[in-house]
Amino acid sequence: MTILAIVAGGTWTVWTFFIQRTDVENVSLGVTTDSVEYRGDLRLLVIHVKPKNIGKVLVDPPIFRLTVRRIPLDLPQWKAIDLTPIEPMPPIDLLRHDREGYEMEPGVEYDDIELIVVPKNIVVHVQAELGFSDGSMVLAQTVRAIK
Repeated sequence: MTILAIVAGGTWTVWTFFIQRTDVENVSLGVTTDSVEYRGDLRLLVIHVKPKNIGKVLVDPPIFRLTVRRIPLDLPQWKAIDLTPIEPMPPIDLLRHDREGYEMEPGVEYDDIELIVVPKNIVVHVQAELGFSDGSMVLAQTVRAIK
């Protein structure tokens, strides 16, 4: 009976920590946008950044930021766009209100909202970035035409 208990315990340990990796951070990240009429030729860009801790451990990321780029309207057709030379607006630190830490509980999805006043008739690229202490990153991106 003791041998059976040892084998069962070893099997559970291998399954839990080596196969399912329940001790590792596991986060998904999404970003969506909307635009709202604001004033005259200005629009309010509403950005929803939605991190979700799909893992089994508490996550406290040291980096959580948002980058917005205005995509030029005169780019050539049918050519991939390299975003690198396009200067972004200053990055927005999504941790600026959580100086004590941004703790993400297991199984919980969060919705952080940022509002930016932009001119109408532009196209923007929005990128959310969640970084961890081991150097790994999770990115989410979207593009929005502001009418």
